[in-house]
Amino acid sequence: MAEGVIPPPPGVVPDFRRRSTNHKQLLAADVICLSVAALAVLLRVYSRVFVTRTMTWDDHLCLVAMALAVAFGVAVAATLPSGTGEHLWNLRTEDVAPDSMAKWPLVITMLYLVAMAVLKISALLLFYRLFSVKRGARLTIRIAIGVVTLFSLAIVFLYFFGCRPTTSLWSPYPGTRCSGQANVLLGTAALNMASNFLTLVIPLPLIWRLQTTKKQRLSAMAVLALGSLVCSTCGFRLWALVQWSRSDDMTFALYNYYLASVVELNFGIVLACVPGIAGLIRHHRCESASAATSTSPNLVIKKLRAKGDVAHDPPPPSYKTTFSGHGSSGSSGGNDNGIGISVTEVEMDDEPKAWKV
Repeated sequence: MAEGVIPPPPGVVPDFRRRSTNHKQLLAADVICLSVAALAVLLRVYSRVFVTRTMTWDDHLCLVAMALAVAFGVAVAATLPSGTGEHLWNLRTEDVAPDSMAKWPLVITMLYLVAMAVLKISALLLFYRLFSVKRGARLTIRIAIGVVTLFSLAIVFLYFFGCRPTTSLWSPYPGTRCSGQANVLLGTAALNMASNFLTLVIPLPLIWRLQTTKKQRLSAMAVLALGSLVCSTCGFRLWALVQWSRSDDMTFALYNYYLASVVELNFGIVLACVPGIAGLIRHHRCESASAATSTSPNLVIKKLRAKGDVAHDPPPPSYKTTFSGHGSSGSSGGNDNGIGISVTEVEMDDEPKAWKV
């Protein structure tokens, strides 16, 4: 009788034929989230290139984050044939490649850490551009950018170089030594959630003090409030990491970890693009209003007729004539009928012409 990679819990019979729908759900979430994020980035780039006609560092970093998100999504999809989302006792040993199951989580974790760092720096640079007139705001945002950058580099270094030799990180063998990668990931997730919260809190007092209408300030703060959903997703990811670190059923535990990471990363990209999309919507609204006011005279007349302000067609073009007559038929130089008519100017359609009769 075939056996699974790990023994099943008491009372559970391994089933090597039926597969759960977890892999389909993860793939669907991956594709949908990537599509929505890519659409948001395209709208942001369109707004910056064709409306404001300028691209800044925060826009370029958002494109880098999107490229990393695509690579992250492809890596997550590549783990599905190896049994991600399935219980290990329902997988035969020959169905699971140990090196593959160790390498893909490493690649996915690295892509996630770098993508989230780039995305946060992009958001902070956007705040720096918007609030650069305030000296205190510039200093605060610079410090936040430095903290996020150093934190991200330190986490990547600890995770990647925590094992000696480094190859034992994805291919462990007797004699290798690692500095607790699970604990590094848990600490990363906790600090990542704190940095997400910090990125959202920094602009709140700055927005409230803007010289604009209260409605616009509340709208901007509502967009930032949506960022709390990213923090919630990060909390779910932290919980999934805790479950993964305590479970021997690695393929099943990785399902929630990958799902939370996909949603958090792509939803963060969408939120970073909201200001650009809002500017694009305002631009098209202004264009529509301008086109509605700049109408042709004929259309204005038709509208006035519809309202009853103009009852008839416009009057025909006016003619200006000058008459000169001679009193006697015997005058020298006179006409035979004794009347001389000289039409000196005719004004028609605003184009004067001189006719002689």
